[in-house]
Amino acid sequence: MRPVVGRAAPRLLAVWLALALAAGWAGVAWAHPIVVRSDPAANTALTEPPKQVGVWFDEDIEPAYAHLSVYNAAGTRVDRLDAQYVPGFGPAATGAAGIVASLPPLPTGSYVVVWRVIAVSDGHPVGGAFAFGVGVAPDTAAARAASLEANPAPDLTTQLIRYAGLLAQLVFLGAVAFRSLVWGPGLAAAERAGVPMERTALEAEAKRWHQVVADVLVGALIIGLLGGLYVQARATGVVFWELFGTRWGLLWIIRALLAVAAALLLEALLAGRRPAWLGWGLGLGLLLTTTLSSHSSARSGLLGPLADFVHQGAAALWTGGLLLLAIALISLRRVGAEPAPRRRVAAEWVTRFSGLAAGSVGALLASGLVLAAQQVQTWNALLLTAYGQTLLLKLAVAAVALAIGAYNSLGLPRQLAAGGGPERPAGRVAVEAALVALVLFGAAWLVDLPPASTALVGNPGAAEAELPLALTAGELRIEGRISPARLGSNVFTVNVRGTDGQTVPDAQVALNFQSLDGGRNSALALTDIGAGNYAATGANINHTGRWQLVVQVTRPGAPLADYGAFDLAVALDEVLRPAAAPLPWTVRAAAWLNVYGQVLVGTLILLLAVGWSWLAGRLLPAALRPGWVVVGLLLAAVAWFVILRVI
Repeated sequence: MRPVVGRAAPRLLAVWLALALAAGWAGVAWAHPIVVRSDPAANTALTEPPKQVGVWFDEDIEPAYAHLSVYNAAGTRVDRLDAQYVPGFGPAATGAAGIVASLPPLPTGSYVVVWRVIAVSDGHPVGGAFAFGVGVAPDTAAARAASLEANPAPDLTTQLIRYAGLLAQLVFLGAVAFRSLVWGPGLAAAERAGVPMERTALEAEAKRWHQVVADVLVGALIIGLLGGLYVQARATGVVFWELFGTRWGLLWIIRALLAVAAALLLEALLAGRRPAWLGWGLGLGLLLTTTLSSHSSARSGLLGPLADFVHQGAAALWTGGLLLLAIALISLRRVGAEPAPRRRVAAEWVTRFSGLAAGSVGALLASGLVLAAQQVQTWNALLLTAYGQTLLLKLAVAAVALAIGAYNSLGLPRQLAAGGGPERPAGRVAVEAALVALVLFGAAWLVDLPPASTALVGNPGAAEAELPLALTAGELRIEGRISPARLGSNVFTVNVRGTDGQTVPDAQVALNFQSLDGGRNSALALTDIGAGNYAATGANINHTGRWQLVVQVTRPGAPLADYGAFDLAVALDEVLRPAAAPLPWTVRAAAWLNVYGQVLVGTLILLLAVGWSWLAGRLLPAALRPGWVVVGLLLAAVAWFVILRVI
């Protein structure tokens, strides 16, 4: 078995340098672009038709694939078909990249602006829509329908393709690591201890399983590559060869070259017929291309990409190592060795892998903390977005896998070394491996979701609805709606009827917004749009908390105005609700965590780090345990400090 370091190190360094130069040339930016400004603003009513429309984003977009169109209420396109990319400059809030299209003179009516772009950073297509009105209130329902069509949710086929590619990359690197760090050293240690073992027969039995693993991994790599190209072309709406002119296409080409080399050498690497450094270089290179197209690489600085790369590498050592450990234990049983020698060799493998897994779990926890701080940032984002909720589900499954892994790591080596333990230890390992594979499916699902830290701000698929209004003002009955019923600009529409059920035309209707939490009050005059209906657009509800909406109606010839009140509340999810409406549990939990979450999570992180330090210390040689415990406690203190500072 050739070592990974030593004389092979210069060659591995050369491979990495070439790959880093090729991939780094493409640059990085934020992932999943969100709208930071539009002209006209969303959900606004204009007195004069605009001469152009524009949308600006918080990151750069692919110029050749920036699309924008404007439709009237009948669904007819009305812009001049001249949408063009506007390069960004300066801060994102003032000089972000965007798309601008000119308009002919527009008649009175509601219009919907639909946009669709491709992020330079990760190649993800993102779309959305918003409405504006000329002389009338905008039709927000039409904008919601157009937004869902422009930014469809990822389907299961897409997720399975991503999962196949990700799982193949992780298992490949983990298998190479197991061969060089566990399999060979474990057998050598057993031989030095005088344990009788037919190594040739064991290698031959393992080779049969490795051939199956190699075939499956090659198929998964091909599915991930070609399927990813198909998914990207379908999502962006362009033919696949045009993608090679984008940053995503460049990374795909690099990944394809690495995957082909890995596929050709895979069986030889698993059998030990090729130097280990070559497998490490190919495996880490594949992970690097994934990191460079992830959410984390979109951040400025090296912390995000480094944390993502470490996270993937640690997951690979755990995932691929579990699969190869199960194969090793099965092969050991099938060669027909005596029970005592077989258990001694199994104990060597499990002990060595347990130490490797403990280090991997520590790296997973540390890098996961950094990634969570970057991609989630707040309790609201964790509990109130699809990204955060998927992450929580993934963490729950990971916790079960960690518990089973800890049980296996602590119990199996001692039991096997003492001549006991389960008759088929591979079964325990297989259960742990299956749970880890499920965790990886959650990771693949997260790729297509916008980071939680931005989803609350600009997610085109954010839940929007209409809030119905029903109240009385003197002898009048008032019904209406607020749309999209979210914090910020809304369309307010009311219908005024008398006691006889007849509509009340030609009245003067105004809305008074009274903040009950010490905020600023405001008023909004509604326009008569006929048949007793009145409407206007305004951003009068502009902060979370309790509000009272007072409707003032002055009928023609009436000496006094009629008043009616409707109590509203805007919770942490920025959704408008009646004040008495119960809040979802996620909103209540986020509110509680905003008060107590710092100390709670800081303490949990501290306990988790201490527990991991104790577990790792039990799995390491006795001479290293005291120093490792000290290192673990220091890491725990740093983690606790970071949590308190970041959240």
